[in-house]
Amino acid sequence: MSLWTKLQSQLVNLRTFRPFFPVARTIGDMLILPAQMARRGGQANEFPFVININVTTRCNLKCPYCFNADNIVPQSSELSLDRFRTLAEGWARYRPGIFISGGEPFAREDLVDVVAAFKEHGLPVGIVTNGTLITREKAERLADIGLDALMLSIHGGREVHDRAVRVPGSYDKTMAALRLWGKLSPKPGPMVNYVITPESVPDLPGFVAEARDINPLTLRLSHLNFLTEAEIAAQAKYWNNRFPNVPIDVLSYQYEPDGGAFAPLIEFMASDEGRQVFTKPVLDKDEVRRWYSPSAKLGRRCVFIWRSTFINSQGDVYPCQFLYVRMGNVNEEPLGDIWNNSLYRQFREALRGGLMPGCARCCKL
Repeated sequence: MSLWTKLQSQLVNLRTFRPFFPVARTIGDMLILPAQMARRGGQANEFPFVININVTTRCNLKCPYCFNADNIVPQSSELSLDRFRTLAEGWARYRPGIFISGGEPFAREDLVDVVAAFKEHGLPVGIVTNGTLITREKAERLADIGLDALMLSIHGGREVHDRAVRVPGSYDKTMAALRLWGKLSPKPGPMVNYVITPESVPDLPGFVAEARDINPLTLRLSHLNFLTEAEIAAQAKYWNNRFPNVPIDVLSYQYEPDGGAFAPLIEFMASDEGRQVFTKPVLDKDEVRRWYSPSAKLGRRCVFIWRSTFINSQGDVYPCQFLYVRMGNVNEEPLGDIWNNSLYRQFREALRGGLMPGCARCCKL
């Protein structure tokens, strides 16, 4: 990863998610983080900067590469609205950013109230959604309470998208939600997570043209997160050697890449339109080619585990959305205590020496 690519990643965060990454905190963190990562022991800051909450695993779509498809939590076990209010009050003094996802977060009827619980304490909140369950009433309420970011997932043009999510009519509903949010909340406008797959790449120029009238609109290309069969086997061996008594679920989508299928992506990124979008993660041309090869080997380090965390819908805390290692539960102990407990520090220490095989194509790199 070149210095310029690192800088691009930071600039993207500052420009696109400004409420979540205040300039002073970001600059200070860039100075402190290298020293923390170099120091043995895996100790991070007092509290995470960003908390990602999967408020439900329920979803009305059936995407085959969804990392939560095999991670179902019963609705009866989901954190309640009252619990979220209590958590928001306890976290407020640390000023973390909150990203809400799922499953499909709008499958929760009380989602707007969950957002309000955090906004009432002055915390920035973003939602990642497929957009199909957004009603005008809910969108207007979210605009009124100041939702800071709304990210909607697109999987190609109409035909490709509906085939990917396996529910006809989904594309039109998502596009309607994009246009609605663009009118209700011009600053910030909606963001599209355009999921890159062999099927969606050819539709990319057409989608850009169709969405041009949604202003403002931020288009982010989300590289497909996957592991090959060999990488999954290597991850199992690595984990058993390093953490033999610690349970783990690897939730990455298995895919054996055909680099030729993604050649149009590199061509698009070099075009005038392609230079107006950004990718998740930010990759240069050589890294894109390696990402979609049998062996990525990007030579990057994981920063995410030092600054952000995941909480599932029943309160379990995980360091990563793909490597599910339970660190604790916020119903049983404070998040600040979990954040730097022994297992969490051991996990960071393991990654301090380099990525695990299961980290090969993580969107947080």
